[in-house]
Amino acid sequence: MLFSSVKAWLSNIGGGQAFRPNNLGHNPAGALAMMALMLLVLLIGLTGYWSIKEFYGDVMSEAHEVLASIALGLIVIHVAAAIIMSFIEKQNLVKSMVTGKKLGMASQANRYPMNLIGIVLALAWIYLMFIIASGDLPALTQ
Repeated sequence: MLFSSVKAWLSNIGGGQAFRPNNLGHNPAGALAMMALMLLVLLIGLTGYWSIKEFYGDVMSEAHEVLASIALGLIVIHVAAAIIMSFIEKQNLVKSMVTGKKLGMASQANRYPMNLIGIVLALAWIYLMFIIASGDLPALTQ
């Protein structure tokens, strides 16, 4: 389903048809890129851990490097696409990524603030960094 919507969206853009953004989030191609990036980050971490543990020998180390290179290439493509889509949609998408605000209809707005989620995630990250820095977290490589 996602692939068919990506194909339809790309054909509309490539066909020169009138383009009107109707979504506040990622378009289908951007959503596919984000899902691929999340999967790549998971696989990079997993292969990195396996290469440290010398699981499957040098194969995991090579896979780790290949996945990191693919992720870097996908990031460059994603950023370039965001800049290009900013011109096509006539709105600053990079600013929307930073501020979290994008033009849209009132019915598309968040019904409640997401600040609490951000604060909880930031506190969890600070706590994890404290545990790692203090040495209370057992090393994963031993």
